Amino acid sequence: MTKRKNDNRDYEVGYGKPPEHSRFQKGRSGNPKGRPKGSKNFKTEIREELNARSNVQINGRRQRVSNQRIAIIRLREGAFKGDLGALDRFLNYAAKYNDEELADETGLTPDDREILKGFQRRLQSGAAKSLSDEEPEEAGLSEEERREREIEEEWRRSGIDDDPEDDTRDGEEGA
Repeated sequence: MTKRKNDNRDYEVGYGKPPEHSRFQKGRSGNPKGRPKGSKNFKTEIREELNARSNVQINGRRQRVSNQRIAIIRLREGAFKGDLGALDRFLNYAAKYNDEELADETGLTPDDREILKGFQRRLQSGAAKSLSDEEPEEAGLSEEERREREIEEEWRRSGIDDDPEDDTRDGEEGA
């Protein structure tokens, strides 16, 4: 390797190490075959195409609507004509986005609504105690589940290790 005579730095010029004064030229890209300026990625192009507007005839009238709207209308038409794939996809979209809107409007998720429905059923059956009388983890349990927990708790309190349903004894597995 050769050192430049009039350079004070310890930079060796050689294979893959061009002289510093010619290393990066102004106006020339370091990756000339790379992505051209102004080109867009796939996500951007899809978004632009979905937002672009086209003329279409709806209910006998020409209207200018977005391509996204046209795709939804075509999906709906296919579902109504009996295309099972289109029907399945359309119902999945309807369930997904209708649930989101309901959650946004009420501030409740579908899980929250299910919990409230269970509590409402318990109140109507008269089996519900006040929540302050119950342990938090037992608040949503049925009577049968609550009774099973009480039996398990009695077993633990009694100190009996021989559970008739348990095949393990002293850490050994039963056959």
